[in-house]
Amino acid sequence: MRIFRPFISLLSLALVFLSGCKSSKDLGDIIRPDLNKKTNQLVEKIQENEFLPKTLSFKATAKVKSGEKSNSFKMNVRMRPDSVIWISVTAYSYEAARILATPDSLFFINRMDKKYFAGSYDFINEKLSVDIDFKTMQAILLGNSVGLDEMDKVKRSNDNNYYLLSSYRKSKLKKLREKSYKGDDELVFSNWISPDLYRIVKLGIMDLRYNQSAVVEYTSFSEEEGYQVAHNMNATITSNQMAHISAEYYRFEINQEENFPFKISDKYEALD
Repeated sequence: MRIFRPFISLLSLALVFLSGCKSSKDLGDIIRPDLNKKTNQLVEKIQENEFLPKTLSFKATAKVKSGEKSNSFKMNVRMRPDSVIWISVTAYSYEAARILATPDSLFFINRMDKKYFAGSYDFINEKLSVDIDFKTMQAILLGNSVGLDEMDKVKRSNDNNYYLLSSYRKSKLKKLREKSYKGDDELVFSNWISPDLYRIVKLGIMDLRYNQSAVVEYTSFSEEEGYQVAHNMNATITSNQMAHISAEYYRFEINQEENFPFKISDKYEALD
């Protein structure tokens, strides 16, 4: 499944949003997009309302279905945005995996197979034919925008209920380009934005090289310590085989002291 085979892993081990104890808010029923708002003003509003606390932790239950196979698990996620992402994955009350991501490095422990990975994103990207980095992982987890950093590459449109901002990017993995693909842009990012909260309600990622895509929807927003946070996530990954991911998150701890324990046993073997 090329780029989206690891998306299943990353979204399954990391993806987003959530079911809490506060009342939720449905979007798009009252406020319509302001068609007169300029694109740069819109991007500024989105950035002002992004979910970027100093620290964050939450728990989650998640389910992944691919073909006839279905798996459920729980996650404990801790973050210091722009610095570290820590994830513990449990199944049947047993920790099956632990992940530690920093802007430069990625670490992964598979306790079931007693193996580990410690290295750069370049190695993972080349090995699995993907194009992912810390910044993208963080944005997906927090329900923030992707691909809106360079205004000259952002295209604006609207639908009945949301703003839609799209951008295009060349893959960092030049040697992985399919010979049959002759286009200049290989990755397309689409962000649907609520005109009410200026939060991302749907994120689309398409790899034009392989005609594969992922769509993540964020719903049931409520206020958590001054931030508007989604409480449910549903993702659909389309490739050779379709996969569905759903998650419900709860027990938020925002701007509290967090630790990120990670130790690799001497008995574990490195992943090839």
